[in-house]
Amino acid sequence: MTKSLLICLFALILLSSCYYSDKEEAKKLNSLGLWYIDNGDAIKALAFFIKASQFKNISNSDRTFYFENVANAYIKTQLIDSARYFYFKAASLNSRHSYYYLTNIAQIYLIDRKVDSALNYLEEALDTDSSKPIVNNLLGLIYMGSYGHDYYNPEKAIIYNRKTSFFSNDASSKFVLAQNEYLINNVAESLKILYELHDEVPDYEPYLVSLILIEGERNNLIELEKLLLELRGRNIGKFNQIKEQIKPGEHKIRWKFKTAPLPHVKSVFCTDSLLPRLL
Repeated sequence: MTKSLLICLFALILLSSCYYSDKEEAKKLNSLGLWYIDNGDAIKALAFFIKASQFKNISNSDRTFYFENVANAYIKTQLIDSARYFYFKAASLNSRHSYYYLTNIAQIYLIDRKVDSALNYLEEALDTDSSKPIVNNLLGLIYMGSYGHDYYNPEKAIIYNRKTSFFSNDASSKFVLAQNEYLINNVAESLKILYELHDEVPDYEPYLVSLILIEGERNNLIELEKLLLELRGRNIGKFNQIKEQIKPGEHKIRWKFKTAPLPHVKSVFCTDSLLPRLL
């Protein structure tokens, strides 16, 4: 009896150690993926997210989160069918009418440009839990016109943008917030966020270009000259393109939000054999 009890205890300890080991390893890989996403490399991020999602001994809530990140990375690489597949996998791990079920089904509707259907799911998700970043982020993007100008309402979007940035505190949500602060004519706050982002990731060109265009509109020649010299040293082609777009005294920057249907690209789902070697 005592021997059987010891064997059971040993098995429980072994299983527990496997669970925590897998949980921590998956978390580390996911963090690396998020770093690559924030630095504009969705391909490398995708490898880490997929590997994180494949650990056996992780909870459904963690796997849901990793599947969502896989889908988001596929969106950024324009492999839309794969994104839809992983949003469905994430939703299927959760009960109907739960927050993560609702937000992942909404993502699928947004891919298919069924925005009104997506809004129904997102509003229910907001009622379920308004403190999570995903639902706020998606509502913010919809009302910034990302899924059609009919929904464009930056004053409404800013509520969700600010909540997303507060709850997630990541570079992507901060960049979206900076864009919308500009759109509602809160230019000083937009510049503050963009300079912080540029300081954190100086090699990411969209931050630098955004700063150039805004400082150009403000006719802030000292800062503009510094920023243009930086861009010229990095990318002479982009420098020649952007300097022609500077419009002093205006307020007309419009970031390129997708308004046409997303392309449906046939894609191959990654397996271990397709993953780049992980460090």
